[in-house]
Amino acid sequence: MKGKNQYLLNFVLIPDPDACIIYLFLIICDLNSTIQMKSYYIRQGDKRQGPYSIEQLKQMQISPAMQVWTQGLKEWMNAGEIPKLQQTLFSTATVSETNNGHLNSSTEKESAAGKNWKTIVAVAALFVTAILIFKLQDSPIEFPKVDTLEAETVDQSVKPPARAEKSIKEKEMNDPAAYIKAKTSWHKNLIGETVLTGSLLNTSALTSFKNPVLLVTWISKTNTVIGTSRYPIYEMLKPKKSIQYKLKVKAPYKYADVNVSVESAKFVK
Repeated sequence: MKGKNQYLLNFVLIPDPDACIIYLFLIICDLNSTIQMKSYYIRQGDKRQGPYSIEQLKQMQISPAMQVWTQGLKEWMNAGEIPKLQQTLFSTATVSETNNGHLNSSTEKESAAGKNWKTIVAVAALFVTAILIFKLQDSPIEFPKVDTLEAETVDQSVKPPARAEKSIKEKEMNDPAAYIKAKTSWHKNLIGETVLTGSLLNTSALTSFKNPVLLVTWISKTNTVIGTSRYPIYEMLKPKKSIQYKLKVKAPYKYADVNVSVESAKFVK
């Protein structure tokens, strides 16, 4: 676009009202063509690109489903839903726009009253054009807000911020036993040994543990604790992972049931 001051200076220097109107028409046409030249933006996911002219969009061969925005729209729309783009880019028939300007130069002098009227119209149009030029060049473009759920796919496995991650890990390291869940069944084999089988699940989000110690509580028929035993499991437990174990243990005389829990474990840095 030509400089605003140059346009206004040229306009003031033209003495004839007829020429003023013609020149003003040329200014508006040039302004309109500049506005239309690069006024379309496209969006792919959360990435916005532009501005592009209609001719550039045509060369890019965008699809009718491409998200497009231009000034005057309240929200992003599919390119095929915008009438101007639909006619220009996606219509089978070529839409030709012709501007037939009938600017006939008069060979006869007009009356003084006619000249004054044209001068008033030209001056008024000058102010309107000047305001439009300043507004278009100085005002920032405000794009419509995009719903984040539409622009991007939320990844549920995204790691927490560093500060939150540190706090979570410190909490897990301070109490490993609280994050290891044990499931156990027991039976006696043919030679009378007590066999404990089960699994250990690490429910922590970030911390790995090793060498968990099982606390085995022996219970009588009257639901009385008759003894406890401790057995270390020399295995590594990664976050959200489980391991299987099997132990042959020496049990107290006449026990009726067994309760197994994790007493302790060591965290892995």
